[in-house]
Amino acid sequence: MIKRGQNPPEWENLWAFPGGFVDYGEDPIDAVIRELVEETGIVGRNPVLFGVLGSPGRDPRKHCVGLFYTVDVDMETDPLAGDDAVHSEWVRIEDLNRKNVAGDHIEIIERIRNPV
Repeated sequence: MIKRGQNPPEWENLWAFPGGFVDYGEDPIDAVIRELVEETGIVGRNPVLFGVLGSPGRDPRKHCVGLFYTVDVDMETDPLAGDDAVHSEWVRIEDLNRKNVAGDHIEIIERIRNPV
């Protein structure tokens, strides 16, 4: 997980999944790998779409649709914050809740906790 910086201010110092916007002409799967490296220094492999969130107002910056992927990673690698992440670390899912997680990312965490 990453701790958010000041953009947007509503999410400052809250946990979030690494991610960001897809660049023009970029495949979303390539964006997943790029954003993970930019924000944590970790190289992911084998991205698989896990969920989609797109409610209006989910992001205070603009209307956007969030594509959430699972990726294979080396859990022995320590994350190193970069880009707009002010901190990055492995966080136990039990330690995440609505008060310390940015935006609607808690919905994805709940899907992980309670698979259908």
